[in-house]
Amino acid sequence: MNTWVDPCHPAESAFGRAEPGQPFRTLNWFARPRLRAAIHPLGQLGRVWYLSVAQTGNVGQRAHPPNTRDEISMKRTFQCALAGTILLASSSVWAQDFGQKGQVAISAERLFGIAYDHSSTTQNGLDTTYKTTTISLLSSPVVGGNPWLGYGSPRVAGDYFIIDHLSLGAALGYQHWSTTRQAPVVPENNQSGDGFTFAPRVGYTFAFTDKIGIWPRAGFTYRTFSAQNTSAHDLAFTLEAPFTFNLIPHVVFWGGPTLDLGLSGSSSVQNPNNGATTSIDFNATEIGIQTALLIYFGT
Repeated sequence: MNTWVDPCHPAESAFGRAEPGQPFRTLNWFARPRLRAAIHPLGQLGRVWYLSVAQTGNVGQRAHPPNTRDEISMKRTFQCALAGTILLASSSVWAQDFGQKGQVAISAERLFGIAYDHSSTTQNGLDTTYKTTTISLLSSPVVGGNPWLGYGSPRVAGDYFIIDHLSLGAALGYQHWSTTRQAPVVPENNQSGDGFTFAPRVGYTFAFTDKIGIWPRAGFTYRTFSAQNTSAHDLAFTLEAPFTFNLIPHVVFWGGPTLDLGLSGSSSVQNPNNGATTSIDFNATEIGIQTALLIYFGT
């Protein structure tokens, strides 16, 4: 049994009558016996009354009707739907969409890594072999003034996804070096030179999760070098298999194995005294683990 209290008139119940501010006994929605209720006006808000329920008969607390089972079920359904919507929206924002058609990726590559280089030169029928292991951090692994001892120089690159997952791009690099040679018999010899790197490639992305994937790429790396009396160039077949980590929207960090397999190379050195030119054939190969950071944008 529920007792109705008219907020516009003094309270009446099945057990009697109570004036505003006076406690009286009644049955409420919980049907708990011996509870007291009291009502009192709220000043200028019109004749609005509060019903308070307490065993002590305290005044000033509002009693609310209990939620029915259907209301509780509806509330829980709404809460679950709201939480699911928020989670879905959050995952869609952070999901890896790298590799979609029309995207452009700009990257700084081979920022740091470790590499093993093997190069050889042939001059007048004599072969010379170089074996070098380098660890570089934002620097070129040039050793002893020999620019051919490594493909791991930092470079910038751009890639465009012509369709979903399939990319076409190229990397560009530049380096400058200078050396000074001193010997007791010959005068001091100063040399400086510039090198350029151009590496076109094609790639395809695979996603393992919404944030982790792999981006294997294949192409060629062409390098050219010039100094006061020396010029050189070489060509290598390049394979890369970097793992991509898309932890921040539109930013990807990648790292993985690289292979630059030397195909051909030659250089010519001109004698400054008599103008004679000496040709040197060489071949350089590098295998390593390199890293890069890129940003991408577009549809």
